[in-house]
Amino acid sequence: MEKGYLRNILMHFIIVMLCILFTHDAFSQASEQHDGVTGQNKILLIYYSRTGKTETIAKAIARATDADVIRITEPHKDRSGWEGFLGAAIDAFFDRRSDIEPRKIDLSPYDTVIIATPIWSWNLATPIHTLLRTNYFGKKRLILVTTANIDIKKYDKYKDGSGTAVQRFLHQYLEEKRMKARREIIAATANDIEWFKGHFHVETKGKLDDVLDNEGMALGAKIASLLELRE
Repeated sequence: MEKGYLRNILMHFIIVMLCILFTHDAFSQASEQHDGVTGQNKILLIYYSRTGKTETIAKAIARATDADVIRITEPHKDRSGWEGFLGAAIDAFFDRRSDIEPRKIDLSPYDTVIIATPIWSWNLATPIHTLLRTNYFGKKRLILVTTANIDIKKYDKYKDGSGTAVQRFLHQYLEEKRMKARREIIAATANDIEWFKGHFHVETKGKLDDVLDNEGMALGAKIASLLELRE
């Protein structure tokens, strides 16, 4: 009887241990599937989109990097149509701010922040300009993704002084605008260029949503590789 009793205890012990191991393994797999990244990196993608093109790209990047997403809106502004386009250009040219929602974002859970924004008057869109002035990103790794109807790097080939006077001027002008955007990003962090991990640009002119989605996914994979998120 004593042997039977001990055998039952041993069998119960083995069953309990198997249950614990199975539960732990299942939990670990679920966590990996949820995180989608290696290590403890957690990513937030913040975007603003006037026409929907930046939104398509941003959501594709978020899928590729398993990022949480926050959309910035202007509840008191109508940016639609030509009047909205003109107002956006003027606001950006004069570095104006606007009322945005959300105005303050809890960044504490995140290690990396990706900011996606259209280019207005060769500046960051006003809502993102406002975001950077009203939030402190501390020591967060920041990546900037810009969109526009043209390739803002198309004049880089004239940086060696070749080309016409107009082409050289446009290269210098656009380079100054890029540096301004980077300074604005860096100023919102610990003011250290070390935390700025890169600037990517997507030309959107004439591209349908499925093309922009594919380009966003490809860019997201590149960003994930840059951040060494995936094995």
